[in-house]
Amino acid sequence: MMALVLAVTFGLQDLTTGCVATTFLREGTVPDVHAVAEQAREEDPYQLLLRVHEAAHVRAMADHAKVTFPLSVGRMLLGGLLCVVGFMALPGRRGSRALVMQALAVNIAFTALDYVLSRDMRATWIELFAQAGALLPPELPDRERLVSPEFWWGAHRTRLIMVELGMVLMAAALSTTRARQWFAMVAAASRDEAEGP
Repeated sequence: MMALVLAVTFGLQDLTTGCVATTFLREGTVPDVHAVAEQAREEDPYQLLLRVHEAAHVRAMADHAKVTFPLSVGRMLLGGLLCVVGFMALPGRRGSRALVMQALAVNIAFTALDYVLSRDMRATWIELFAQAGALLPPELPDRERLVSPEFWWGAHRTRLIMVELGMVLMAAALSTTRARQWFAMVAAASRDEAEGP
């Protein structure tokens, strides 16, 4: 079932993202965004853009570690939960559909909470990136748009909507009659197999 595969994929992504952020925040190594931009000037303009964007993100997370560290731990734990229950549901384990739906509901709520609580971190991230954007080559296509704070605020809102909508659609797919029938059929087949001849 595609919704379960997507749930596992979302879970793995959140688990990985949370783990990387938590590890980084524990180590406390903070990049200088302008130094990264200067070092990467000789690279392909898009590689430079990505490196500066990532350095600004890491710097902003470190600057707001009191908020981002607990959120990263929460993301890691909830991503792991979604991944595990998704894997449990793939073979149709009894009760797993309801557990996946609960995990999706918690992840939807957490994603919204994360978005609200990390607003200052995003503001710092966007500001650092816009400042470092002055070092981007002028010949870079769409340079003005790419370093515009409005563009990145819109991108973050769009990402939130896409993630939230994706999880809501997964939960809706798992609550359909067809999904319930599939889980019932798999459970019946596994019971028959367990009873044997």
